[in-house]
Amino acid sequence: MDGADAVSVAEAAARLGLSTLKVRAHLHAGHLAGFRNNRGHWRVRLDGAALPPLQGEADERQINELMLEELLELRDQHAAQEETISRLTALVERQQALLEKSLAERESRHQEGLQPALTRALEVAEKAVARAEAEKARAEQRIRARDELLERALGLMENMLRAAEAPRSERRGFDWLLRRGGPAKG
Repeated sequence: MDGADAVSVAEAAARLGLSTLKVRAHLHAGHLAGFRNNRGHWRVRLDGAALPPLQGEADERQINELMLEELLELRDQHAAQEETISRLTALVERQQALLEKSLAERESRHQEGLQPALTRALEVAEKAVARAEAEKARAEQRIRARDELLERALGLMENMLRAAEAPRSERRGFDWLLRRGGPAKG
């Protein structure tokens, strides 16, 4: 299967106006075409066909499996973001070292012919450092957002486990939990 026209679960969810869990449920039900990549993450093929409604409520085991898939994929995305931040930090440090070296050379040279070239090199290095720091800040912001999603998913899992332990008469459906927008506080 060629994966060039397949999208991630998150992108499919955004395009279809569904939650990522609903997209995963449709994949498991066979309503959406998809496959798992080498890392075990779903890739979804969107062919424009209308999705039938999901039949019945998902049982707790299915919900737990869907949530686990979601958590594992978010963990991998988080690790990739951490790697990006590490690379950007190393880049910023190298740029800073080059900037400091350039400043030292500029101060040590008093020849008038070299002054404009050194000034230009310093400006270029300062701009590169500023761009790298801005990219690092954006990457850190994305990681904070992923962490918040992971925390919310864990809260949902805890609520589902509490609901599973509650007497049958007190249980509320998973669809109710999704409609209310997340786990109960406290």
